[in-house]
Amino acid sequence: MSRQAATEALWVAFCFNEIARVADALGWEIPDAAGFSASAKSLLSFGYLLPFHQGPPAPNRPG
Repeated sequence: MSRQAATEALWVAFCFNEIARVADALGWEIPDAAGFSASAKSLLSFGYLLPFHQGPPAPNRPG
């Protein structure tokens, strides 16, 4: 294993650990099968964009 691969593996482990700690601190739990199904339907319909989000403002274009 190269040094870069080892470094990247450590970063992945670190980030996963941090996410797990935040989830535990906030009391989040793994959803049941119905929760996963509802999440899948939402992601298939909207992607990661929330349904009430209007999107970014249009860029100012001259002309």
